[in-house]
Amino acid sequence: MAGIALAIGLGAPGGFADWEPETLRAALSKARETLVTVEFVSGFEGFGQSREIPRKLSGMVVSPTGLVMVMTNVEVMESARGSLSLSRPEKVQIVFQDRSRRKGAYIGVDADLRVSFFEVEREADAEPIFEALELATADLGVGSSVAAVRLLPEEYEPRLEAAFARVSAVLEKPRRLFRTQPVLAQFNGFPAFLPDGRVVGFFAPEEGGDRGEEALAILTGSLSVQPAALYLEFIRRPPTKPEKGWLGILMEPLRRDLAEAWSLPVEGGIIVTDTVRDSPAEKAGLEAEDVIVSLGKRPLAVNTYADLDWFRQQVRNLKPGDAIDLEVIRGAAGYGKRPVEHKQLTVTLTQAPPSRTEARTLSFPEIGLKVRELTLDFILANRLPDGVGGVVADYVERAGPADIGQVKEDDVVLSIGGVPIQDLPSANQAFDALRKKKPSEIILHVLRGQSRLFLKVTPDWE
Repeated sequence: MAGIALAIGLGAPGGFADWEPETLRAALSKARETLVTVEFVSGFEGFGQSREIPRKLSGMVVSPTGLVMVMTNVEVMESARGSLSLSRPEKVQIVFQDRSRRKGAYIGVDADLRVSFFEVEREADAEPIFEALELATADLGVGSSVAAVRLLPEEYEPRLEAAFARVSAVLEKPRRLFRTQPVLAQFNGFPAFLPDGRVVGFFAPEEGGDRGEEALAILTGSLSVQPAALYLEFIRRPPTKPEKGWLGILMEPLRRDLAEAWSLPVEGGIIVTDTVRDSPAEKAGLEAEDVIVSLGKRPLAVNTYADLDWFRQQVRNLKPGDAIDLEVIRGAAGYGKRPVEHKQLTVTLTQAPPSRTEARTLSFPEIGLKVRELTLDFILANRLPDGVGGVVADYVERAGPADIGQVKEDDVVLSIGGVPIQDLPSANQAFDALRKKKPSEIILHVLRGQSRLFLKVTPDWE
């Protein structure tokens, strides 16, 4: 077919009789009008430098008003040694396939789905005139075929490449997605079309992550079609600031053997192993060893850790201020040490605390160290003591003073030059005082795992 580089997925059974030339043209025509290049610069400060980083990413026009979706978190740049926080994109240009350019603006990002939004700027009174992808909420089953279309760099001709795949599995948890054969890893971040030209979803890693997890997901085949329905709400209301509901519990799935041992006649549930101090869960009266068996009068069939991810996503899909009703069984885990009670609790969610990828950062170029604020997810993942303060070593410059002094990424810095550190402002204040004195050595007190270390760093004050 003229004007298209076409790859047929050889691993898919049964051929692709439902993709006649005319139906493929519908997808290609839509892709030709809606797949764009987003050019922008992001600011980076640290390690003795301050510079702008030019970037080019593929995006898709998803509304007639000129909303553009990019399937990555543009405020974070992954590297082999960790993730770098970047400033909000500036000097945005939207480049269409005919090489015409329009000025654009950055709107925001959803860190959970790892999707960012831009918009094409237009005159205030201008009518919405942009061709946009049409998203479908149609379901897919095993054997359904999709076409993937991606935009190639400007030096390629033709600019579009397409491939076919069939759905090989439909997974429901932690959220619904469609695995395909072949995997089509090279189409990561691009739409999956139905034969009628509508987009049924987008190729993306099954679980977003940092520090190379996305690349690992692609290499291991954990790349799937994420249903378009996941993105509809963000297209209607693009995220300027993420609003995520937060419950504030540590939890385990109620395995069937535990349900039997505790004589719980339920299909599943969530065991509360602990509550976070001052969290909505604690304020509503949830306690350790409570078993949550229903959410909003809907029984919880939670038996595995994948089910826990599903429950966590259900909560984060709600907004701060939303109230949820929980049915809780208390006392079952005590083997008769206390009476078994059934309780109805209403929890009012609050804004989810910032995650590691959303944390603010601060750079100390004199010692080649960037630190970030201590976030709750990091505290819980590393089993840090309750009430711990400090900042986290986010990036250690290779062969810099901190690196030579044996500082490691993810060390928790407890004090700088003998001054206790509680947060980013106190770290900044402590280091500013050192800049005035210019000592030849600085002692960093760090927490690494369960060990406390005192590390000597020789700063470069020049």
